[in-house]
Amino acid sequence: MTAGELAAKSGVARNTISRIERGVVEPQAATLHKLADALGVSVADLVGGSWRDAFENSQHFRASAKERIKERLSLWETARDEGASDEMRRRLLDEVGLILDEATEALRKLQENLSEGLNHMSKPGPNPYWEEVRKIDTLYRELLAMVGGAGLSVRPKTPSNTARLPQHELEALTA
Repeated sequence: MTAGELAAKSGVARNTISRIERGVVEPQAATLHKLADALGVSVADLVGGSWRDAFENSQHFRASAKERIKERLSLWETARDEGASDEMRRRLLDEVGLILDEATEALRKLQENLSEGLNHMSKPGPNPYWEEVRKIDTLYRELLAMVGGAGLSVRPKTPSNTARLPQHELEALTA
């Protein structure tokens, strides 16, 4: 199907389709639905198997998350004990917060694609997609416990209108 045919069938401007294909713009949800309907596919299939990407990204994150947190917490403890600058300690805390943000983002993406993931991975026995959701949720709780064990508290940042801002803010409970 040509871009012109897709435009006619979907009601999405040919110029918009071209800009999406070239990566100039991110399509809005309504546009994705129109294009998917015109092509006779799901939105997830249209954007490249989002459920599969979410699943694989979660597995990849889980493989190194605990080690990354341990490393950052160890560096923070050393910086604290050696009297490093507030700026250095804050930077290390922010890095820990970013790892927690990655965990919540991995879980969010799995949940967004839950229906598709469950459907595509259905087979007798436990569903691998659901098991991944359970594992990343458990990991997130373990990471929070590691942070708490280092004498730090975690609180959610105030939501803002800016996308992709860190969502976790850490602070030391002791001096």
